[in-house]
Amino acid sequence: MHIGTELHRSDLVTSIFEYLVGGSVKLESYDGERGVYGMLCDVCGRGVKLSELSLLVFADRAKNPEIALEALAMMKDEGFEPTANDYSALFMACRYKRREELVEIYESMPKSFRPQLNGYAQDVVIMAHTQNESEELKLRGLEIFGEDETKWTTYSCNAALDALLQTRQFEALFSLANKMTQKEIMWSSSTFKIVALGHIRSGSVKKALKFMRTNTTPMKNDSAQCYREVIAYYTTTERNLAVACQLYKEMMQNNKMLPRSDWSNALELASRLPDESMHREFRKQQWLQDAPLQAYVPASLLSSDEKHRHSNSAIPLDHENAVIATPSEASDGALALEVLEDILHHGGSGLTKEVASKLVLAMLAHNSIHDCVAMLDYCRGYGVSPTLSARLAAMTALMGGFLFDEALGVAEDMLEDDLTLDPKLSTRALVAATKAKRNGFVTKLSRKSRLEPTILNNCNVMIRNCAREKEWDVVLDLLAAMNGEGVIPRVDTFEFVLISCAMDSCWNMIIDVYDGIPDDFQLLLNKKALSHVFEAHARSEKEEIQQRTLDICIKHKEAHYSRGTKFPFKVAMWSLLEARQYAGVIAIADGVKNGLDRSSTMCRRVAVAYMCTGSMDQATQLLHDHSVNFELEDYEFVLNARCRDECWGDVIKIYEDMPESLQSQLNGEALSSVNKARAWGGAD
Repeated sequence: MHIGTELHRSDLVTSIFEYLVGGSVKLESYDGERGVYGMLCDVCGRGVKLSELSLLVFADRAKNPEIALEALAMMKDEGFEPTANDYSALFMACRYKRREELVEIYESMPKSFRPQLNGYAQDVVIMAHTQNESEELKLRGLEIFGEDETKWTTYSCNAALDALLQTRQFEALFSLANKMTQKEIMWSSSTFKIVALGHIRSGSVKKALKFMRTNTTPMKNDSAQCYREVIAYYTTTERNLAVACQLYKEMMQNNKMLPRSDWSNALELASRLPDESMHREFRKQQWLQDAPLQAYVPASLLSSDEKHRHSNSAIPLDHENAVIATPSEASDGALALEVLEDILHHGGSGLTKEVASKLVLAMLAHNSIHDCVAMLDYCRGYGVSPTLSARLAAMTALMGGFLFDEALGVAEDMLEDDLTLDPKLSTRALVAATKAKRNGFVTKLSRKSRLEPTILNNCNVMIRNCAREKEWDVVLDLLAAMNGEGVIPRVDTFEFVLISCAMDSCWNMIIDVYDGIPDDFQLLLNKKALSHVFEAHARSEKEEIQQRTLDICIKHKEAHYSRGTKFPFKVAMWSLLEARQYAGVIAIADGVKNGLDRSSTMCRRVAVAYMCTGSMDQATQLLHDHSVNFELEDYEFVLNARCRDECWGDVIKIYEDMPESLQSQLNGEALSSVNKARAWGGAD
């Protein structure tokens, strides 16, 4: 029923409920968390008697305090006696709510059951008593706590410590804290806080301060209340504002997410000091913690009357020429520079990952690119790495400022730290690496790709991005580097590059990419990519590459036949015609089963091949048998081909057999071939 409620399956919850009450009652479905409780009240109102088993289920398993309490009441009405386990389950259900009823039930349950409660239930009972406003119940909670030390846990001990603190039993508090250590019960941050408050409220403020400073780490963010009470002591009793401000500074450094009242009080206190140094410290802490004070704190507390001057420390930052201005009012940029100065002045102390990231982002926000570069150098020197988002932002800015070497330095640091580079940004880095002739970066990225599938996928994306941006040199470098590391891109990546090259008419690039594809991957290329491979070979100015066209066509045709996929016959034939491998066109056509019956284009190209080899009659017969006519482009191709072979008679015959309507549409090259044939062949 609980799972059904969580999944909003009211129909399922209702059916289970009906089963538990014997199936004799039909109920309406209730939605929401109170659905089961609503049905329980419904059957109770109808006078339906639930079995002991059903009531035990509700009492033991209910995570809703109302259901558990109702089930317990019904059990008592029916004369069923709950067990100690039932009471334990009930207390657990009521651990966050209905604590008043919990206290009453505990006091009314059989005393023999109390020692039988499990540890969690015992904790709940103790907290219900000790967190009550009544001092009497607090003391009763302490009494219950002391009855069985074997059930003590961190939670129950903290509840007891808090009760001792509230009732000002300080010696007992310290004694219990020591006993926790003896019993090896772990101290939580709340334990440290209560002990510190015990020292403060018992008058041992200096002892409390020493305890707090010794246990800064385990207290985590739980020391704010302790600092407030110590600050109040030094402000009102000792009247030492300087110490109070120093304590505020410690409080800010050791606690995140302080309320604005603490910041406002600290700034107000600092404004009463004779110099503004502490005020500046608070403003820097406010900047480090992203505390949005402008909307809540008076402007008079956020600035100083006296113009701030930087110290003459030997810090390698040129403030006069820095892009970030340093006005008298504490702008974010000025505060960032001051924080960095403090860190460097103290040998890198305080330069954490979070602080470094804030500094980098602040400098970028103020367009202080060169300060950002210096900041990244400091981080490397101190062995601190900013967050991924900060480094990506820095890399983007450095690339935008054409600081390619610096950008690649950031990228290499990220690779060293095993961080995955954003594909888009990595693409730009690869472009920068190529322009800066930093082939080592490409190799390093490829080597990482071999080890990590996620980076390999990014490399596929980067290759595509480079192809989109027409950075062909980068594509070749990356493919070569990946090949050297034994990393093979996906087939669809090769296909994308080949198609992109064709769109940019980079035919030689297509040949280079194709030659770098493993043989088994070549045979998997899709029809479109393969067509561009054929075309690139046909268009090559090198005869030896043109001569490869037929071998490539035959290899891929056989591979497609074996897989049962379509082979790009039309493009293959056109490519062979362009490569002047006319016999190859005829050979491929002979291997097509009924292919010519299905495609007039294929028929025309075979006929063109016949004519180009001088087999005029075979070409004419082929066209006749398949009822296909030459188109203008076919005539133009044949006229030019026969002219190149100086077969003047064929040129004249082909021209004279053309329809007159097409003769007038011939392009200049074809007309030139006809005129040349007439001149050299002796025709009129």
